[in-house]
Amino acid sequence: MVQNKLLLVLCVVFLSFVFLQSCSSNETKLSCPAGQELVGKSCVSSSYCGDFVCDASDASSCALDCGEACKAGGDASSRSGVCSGNVQVYCDGTCEQSREVLDKFDAMQESVVNCLGSYFSYMPPRVTYRIVRDGMMCNQDSCCCREGGLTSVRDVRMPGIPGLTVRGQGTVSTVDYVMTDEHETTHYFLFHMLGEHPLWFSEAVAISTNERVQCDVTGYNRQGGRNSEVVAYMTKGDAYLKESAADVREGAESGVRVADGRVVNGALYRDVRDGKYVLKSRDEHLLGALYIMGLQEDYNCGSDCVRDIVEDLYTLHKEGCLKQACVAVDNSVIFQATNQIVGENTQPLFQMLGLLR
Repeated sequence: MVQNKLLLVLCVVFLSFVFLQSCSSNETKLSCPAGQELVGKSCVSSSYCGDFVCDASDASSCALDCGEACKAGGDASSRSGVCSGNVQVYCDGTCEQSREVLDKFDAMQESVVNCLGSYFSYMPPRVTYRIVRDGMMCNQDSCCCREGGLTSVRDVRMPGIPGLTVRGQGTVSTVDYVMTDEHETTHYFLFHMLGEHPLWFSEAVAISTNERVQCDVTGYNRQGGRNSEVVAYMTKGDAYLKESAADVREGAESGVRVADGRVVNGALYRDVRDGKYVLKSRDEHLLGALYIMGLQEDYNCGSDCVRDIVEDLYTLHKEGCLKQACVAVDNSVIFQATNQIVGENTQPLFQMLGLLR
């Protein structure tokens, strides 16, 4: 009797287990669309600023993921600017640029951004060029070359369209005098690829691309640029790195100088490395240039190698961000990435430049 009751209990337990398994197998499994995650029985947004995804929750508040919304005027008669493709160019206040000049710069920068996108295998959110008026006038008889700016994660702020101006003018007056920008645009790429990072490294990469990759020249040529003065100026590349054929023609004594008159070039790098010259400046452009020179001279690390270092840092930073634990790209992280790509210990270079504690 007891044995029969035990068998009955076991049968009930077994049948209950089978029933529960059947129910669970037929139970509807909840899933959420991209950008959302399941919390309880509800789908909630899983995105956050810095996750490399621009969605509805980011569009108005996260320049890091989405870039700046279009500010430029859209109709052909507007002088405020233009916003299309991967670039927008707009006047902030009274920048006094003609619509034709703004359109030309926009088209050229579209080519520059696409060129840098191919180089880095990465495309940032739309690049905004914010043109402001600084009141500076050309005060020499030959043409003045206006370039440079101040770059943030939001935009590239420029004191006028880059290009040639003549005595008594503060802005580029004709489309034939418009130049392209690569240096500041590289900074914008790096802000979005790496987040916050040391300024010297951003300058190093921008100096390298401006001198060696020359997307500015590519963009100028693709958009029909034909001014010989502009071409001559841009093909010299970056003033801090003297490698181009135009630099060689100008001679060893041309270029940027440090406070005591020494030219920033390979000879200066070797003297610093060999203990014959002591750096008295911590200028980020100087440190960046010497880092690039050192990689090339002592580690055979040129343009492609520098790009690989950036891509390695980008992968590291992005993988962390996707887990909501972004890796801070500081000097030690850059040191490790440089060693990884170069395949050697670059500690002598980093210590020489005072970049390691």
